Amino acid sequence: MRRSQGCRGQQLRLKRASPVQDRHSPATVTSRSRLGVRKPAPAVSQPPSAERGTVINFAQFPWQRRLHGAARDELDWLLRAIGFLTVVSMPPSRLSGSSYGRAVGYFPLVGLLIGSFVAGFDAMAGRLLPGPVTGVLDLALLALITGGLHLDGLMDTCDGLFGGHDRERRLAIMRDSRLGSYGALCGILVLLLDYAALLGLAGSGRAAVLILAPVLGRWAMVVVMLAFPYARAEGKGTVFKRGLGWRQLARAGAWTMAVAALGFSPLWLPVAAALAALLAGRWIASRLGGLTGDNYGAICELVTALTFVGCSSRLF
Repeated sequence: MRRSQGCRGQQLRLKRASPVQDRHSPATVTSRSRLGVRKPAPAVSQPPSAERGTVINFAQFPWQRRLHGAARDELDWLLRAIGFLTVVSMPPSRLSGSSYGRAVGYFPLVGLLIGSFVAGFDAMAGRLLPGPVTGVLDLALLALITGGLHLDGLMDTCDGLFGGHDRERRLAIMRDSRLGSYGALCGILVLLLDYAALLGLAGSGRAAVLILAPVLGRWAMVVVMLAFPYARAEGKGTVFKRGLGWRQLARAGAWTMAVAALGFSPLWLPVAAALAALLAGRWIASRLGGLTGDNYGAICELVTALTFVGCSSRLF
């Protein structure tokens, strides 16, 4: 009898001395100290696969970790431009929102990346498909890469400018997500114009124009963003409007001229694109008191279409 009671007492002492697991946190283990106070043991770290992340984390690559100071800032601004103008997801920025305007200087470079991708697709699809089918796929790919951002801005701008009778009404129509008859008509006409111009291009000149047109379209955006005030107190474009200056315009112009100097176009064509953008921006600003993000996209689409038409004409 005494032996059985001793065994039970020994079992109780063993249970009290054994660590107790918290029911609410399986990964946390507690134990008793000499003073009888429970101390939590170090929590088990989660594996990297458990972290949230469908976005590419460029900090994992050695080449990015070696960048410091100004070089790292330049890379961050380039990634901001890519993330804004395309559907490619980018990691969160470590820069403040007031410095996002410096990313505008890389807009033509993003246009170069977009145009190069579309030109490569056109070269491969042209070997298998007829020219008209390839042209339609080229325009569809341009819209998919940008998420239809600029084309949507064009249609919203046309709805507002032609459907409203005063400034407040025009801005309200542009903010409406529904598509009107003016917007649908302008969108169809611009796409038909792009398609007809692509049919008149062939050979190496076709690839050059497919690369050049997105560059000039983004270059036109930079010009009007700096030249005209913003029409609203807030909006998508205000993030890039802040911090924008002549340095970003010079950088964007340098990228555009570099593309032209490589033989893709005459050197006067970026100047002509800037003048066309200023004329369109001045007319829009006279009716809205400034420009909005939708107007930036509309001017990008218009300059892109004019580039297609001009390069397919007998002037080149």
